[in-house]
Amino acid sequence: MTSEAEEKELETERKKRMRATFAKALGLVLALALALSGCNLIGIDPKMQADEDIAKIDKDYSKVAATYDGGEVTVADAVSNFYTNYNQTAQMYAYFGLTIGHDQVHGIIEDSLTSEVRNRIAAAHYDEGGNALSDEELADVEETARTTAETNLEDAEASAAGENDEERAENARVLVHANGADYDALY
Repeated sequence: MTSEAEEKELETERKKRMRATFAKALGLVLALALALSGCNLIGIDPKMQADEDIAKIDKDYSKVAATYDGGEVTVADAVSNFYTNYNQTAQMYAYFGLTIGHDQVHGIIEDSLTSEVRNRIAAAHYDEGGNALSDEELADVEETARTTAETNLEDAEASAAGENDEERAENARVLVHANGADYDALY
């Protein structure tokens, strides 16, 4: 048996590894977003480039960021929650003339992962109890995901970089996907 101090140390080390993994993936996404926003590639098919960028994001987002009894949480599972929390925090800090620091970002990462784990556990208990969404409720969920994803894409297209409408549309598609705000992530 391990002592309480050893258990706390193991838990602290696990949290550090979770943060480091998520921070690496987040750094990669931010670097990708910066690279795409200044992209001026002549002669490259924007759709093909966007598909390649999304494949790279999917590969990075498939990494496990947290584990719990009963499953795993990947970066993709928590990224939408992270960006929502980060944007809300950034707005609050900006209102007071402050900037978000390293510790706050790590706190947001940890909160996002914890929230996703709790949601998964609650969903498992819901399913175990014989509960299920009706066809009508599922249709409502699908419709909400679809309309939200369309709005997210339209908003991103309005501010996306690119030489022409096609490039802006494809860059917006990549950014929305990277933020976990596309239809697949929302649904």
